[in-house]
Formats: sequence, structure tokens, C-alpha cells
Amino acid sequence: MPRRLADSAIALLFPGGTRLCGVMWSVDGYLFPHEGAFLYQIGRFASAGEPIVEIGSMRGLSTCCLASGVRASGRSAKVIAIDPHLYGTEAELRSNLKRLGFEPVVDVRVAHAQDISEGLNGQLSAVFIDGAHDLQSVSQDFDTWSPRVKHGGFVLIHDSTPLSKFPGPALIADTRLHAGDQFDMVGRIGSISWGRKCGGHGWLPRMHGASLVDSLIRIAKRGRNESQG
Repeated sequence: MPRRLADSAIALLFPGGTRLCGVMWSVDGYLFPHEGAFLYQIGRFASAGEPIVEIGSMRGLSTCCLASGVRASGRSAKVIAIDPHLYGTEAELRSNLKRLGFEPVVDVRVAHAQDISEGLNGQLSAVFIDGAHDLQSVSQDFDTWSPRVKHGGFVLIHDSTPLSKFPGPALIADTRLHAGDQFDMVGRIGSISWGRKCGGHGWLPRMHGASLVDSLIRIAKRGRNESQG
């Protein structure tokens, strides 16, 4: 509870924070508050009718952050939340979506991402890769879904920075998310690495203060490690 209270308060410092406060307080998950604000902005400003694909939903914290942005945009976009729910989290995900009023903007797919990709047509506004974290799975998700993101859309990889670093996501982010022919801008927010596809309208999220939150999290992590050592 203390962490959820702190996350809710920190979320208020960022655009969309008043909409996210209830999400951060009531939905369990592994997401820093400024990451939630970043996902909210992706949902609100990057979605222009094309869906956002989320690979890995669990109980729905990131799903609800994306959906909150989509709902605030007033557009007809959807969040396609893909997860096989091997750990039995589907019921909790659906309960959270219903309680917070996000059911109309979220399309829950209980399946593996590769199975869904075969029957999903059209371009995407963004893809948030947060499924299985082994190198083969992350690489497959990146290769399958990033080419389908529209010009100016976003590819996001969770747990790929020093704040929360898994070898698979980190290696794909380090080797594939770089400015060049595919991405014109790249960056990090919390434990999320992101790239913007070339050729779009040039929108970027406004996340002033995110680097300060990153620093505070690093200090807190260092303190916990020292106390355990």
C-alpha cells in the first residue's frame, strides 16, 4: 500500500496524472508511475484510429494506462491486450477493466502474440513488448510487430534499461532500437526503451521530470541493496 500511494502521488506530477491516479492506486503490477504516464501519452496522442498492441497484460496495469490515454483522446482506437495468462490473471484483468470503465476500448486476446499476428490486419499506432523476457521471445515479438507500426508510431520494450534490466529485452533494445533508417528518435523512460518510426508527424511525449524520478528510483534501489548486503 505505501508503494501504491507513492506511485499515485508521483503520477500526479505528469500529464494525465489525475486520470492515472486511480489506476496506479488500484491495479497491481510492475510499472513505475512515470512509465504509466508515458503509456497514457502514447494512448492519447499516438493512437489516431489505429490500434495499440500490448504483448503481456497480466492484471492490466499497463493496459489501463494505455486505455486511459485512448479514452481521453476521444478517438475510436483500441488497445489489443494479448496474453496467454498462463498464471491465471485473466479474471483479474477483466475485473480491473470493468471496474475502471475501460472495457469499451480494450480488446482482450487470451493467446500467444504470434497466434494473433496471423489474423490481425492493418497498421498499428504502437506496440508495447512486455511478454516472455527470454531473448528468442523478445526478438520474435520485435521482428513480428515492429514492422507493422505506422510512420511516426512507437515501439516500446519494457524491462530493458538498468532500472529493470532483463537480458532478453535489454539486448534487443540495445541492438535494434537505435536512430537510423527505421527509427528517427529513441529514448528511455524508467525501464522502458522506445523508438519512434521514421516518417511521421513528429509528436513526442512531454515527460519533464522523468530523469529525476529515474534518479530517485536508482537511489532507492541502491539503498535496499546495501541494507540487504
